[in-house]
Amino acid sequence: MKTAYRISLLLLGAFVLLSNAEITMAADKQVQWKNKFRYQQQVEDTITSMEKSLAALEEIQQEALPNVPLGGVARTVVPKQLKFVRVKLRNLDPDKMPEDAQATFEDLKKRYQSVRVFFAQKEKEVASPAQQFVRRLYENLEELEASSETGASESMSEEARLLMIWDTARNVTRVQERDANYPLEKALERFEPHAEEYVVAKQQLLEIQPGAEQQQHALYYLGLAQKRIESDVPPDDAKLKQFLERAEELIKESRELAPSYYNPEHMDEKLEEFRDYTIVPELESTEPT
Repeated sequence: MKTAYRISLLLLGAFVLLSNAEITMAADKQVQWKNKFRYQQQVEDTITSMEKSLAALEEIQQEALPNVPLGGVARTVVPKQLKFVRVKLRNLDPDKMPEDAQATFEDLKKRYQSVRVFFAQKEKEVASPAQQFVRRLYENLEELEASSETGASESMSEEARLLMIWDTARNVTRVQERDANYPLEKALERFEPHAEEYVVAKQQLLEIQPGAEQQQHALYYLGLAQKRIESDVPPDDAKLKQFLERAEELIKESRELAPSYYNPEHMDEKLEEFRDYTIVPELESTEPT
């Protein structure tokens, strides 16, 4: 009887020890699971923050202008964000990550290397002597495009838009004067619809467009003709005739060179008005009938 009792006590003790061991193991597993979950959450948060930083850097890269140093906020943001991503990449251990996180990690490394190389080269880039006008040109384009999306009446008046379009063309000329080899193809492509808007509204070419020089010379000769008429020269005045003939030739040349949407009706009307002045009225016959 005593032996059976002792055996029961031994079995009970063994059971208690086993139960405690299982409880301890379960608790350890729970701690391990919590630690693993916490680490995975930290990895996800770190990856998310790096993706945001890289997206910001890639946006600055996309908007960077050739041979124009970074300015404003970008000048301070770029080195800080590059350092942030570099430190985060160094502190992460891809071997402890799930497979999908490892793939994302490798992609982030490639994106980081790409922007790092770009901005390193940007630092060494020779600045264009026309950089301030390049900045102004692209700032104007952004404003014009934003105004086109929202509607001229909401963001700026039609007259203000036309003035900005003229100023943009002026900046293109300034860039070309100071840096003849500066790449303007993309800017001019973006500017074209705004240039058309100006020409249609004003019936006048912008200085950067084909035919603009001939147009200006035609206006000059029309101005000379107007001064002759205001001086009350006779309709058959030789100089007046010469000015009008030259103006007509230049208007024709301008039309041939200019874009198809150019239609200077006001110049045609002015030319026609001045021609009417040169018509010598026929004298009525005084012979008896």
